[in-house]
Amino acid sequence: MHGAFLAHPTHASEWAHELEDVGTMHVLNACAAARPARFIMVSTTMAYGAYPSNPNFLDESAELRGHKDSRFINDKVRAEKQAFRFARENPATRVTTLRFAPILGPTVSNLFTRFFSRPAAPVMAGHDPLLQFVHESDAAWALKLAVDTDVDGPFNIVGKGVLPYTTVLALMGRVPVPLPYLIARQMSKALWATQVFSSPPSLLDYLMYVCVADGARAKQELGYTARFSIKRTILDFLGLRPEDGATDVARAQG
Repeated sequence: MHGAFLAHPTHASEWAHELEDVGTMHVLNACAAARPARFIMVSTTMAYGAYPSNPNFLDESAELRGHKDSRFINDKVRAEKQAFRFARENPATRVTTLRFAPILGPTVSNLFTRFFSRPAAPVMAGHDPLLQFVHESDAAWALKLAVDTDVDGPFNIVGKGVLPYTTVLALMGRVPVPLPYLIARQMSKALWATQVFSSPPSLLDYLMYVCVADGARAKQELGYTARFSIKRTILDFLGLRPEDGATDVARAQG
């Protein structure tokens, strides 16, 4: 299993490129020599990119368009393309790629947990895209299923349900700050450059346009169905345990 990928962007972009893109090349070269029966790699649904032309739900056949200004995302796109090429050239090795929706939970740390940990969040004027998450426990379960199940190809690993961005902010108790995109981008570029914020300007596109993945293939072939609703995932991230919170999981398992 190849999981040597960053969970949040870094200003050390050359080092990140060596780790993720060049590192994946070295891993796959070693696999070509060792010829393992299975190769599993983690990825992200952000690799599809956030664009106004996106359908409501992106399945695994959708193009990985990434983001023109984000090495954090594009290095993962290049790693996926390397894995696809490896699978084509090494048919004896079954290659599985898990594209995780943004992971939330009580212990995980990544781009989105850092972003939503701030008391306020920008809202692009005139935009309120649907957001999708996966609970960290569901993500771990999907990894186990990938190890235990003899499948290949890419799989979207997503949580149960979607919510508008502003609804997510309301559930989290965060203050929405409406901004025109051009102003928000300039502010974000300045704050990122001075390392005041840990969220790069490229994230703003994901707050404008939908980037929601279809989890049907994972359900049918991998046997994966999210056990946590999006609301329960958010509450767990916040460290809240409502009296009826456990019923979401019990109902999903039943």
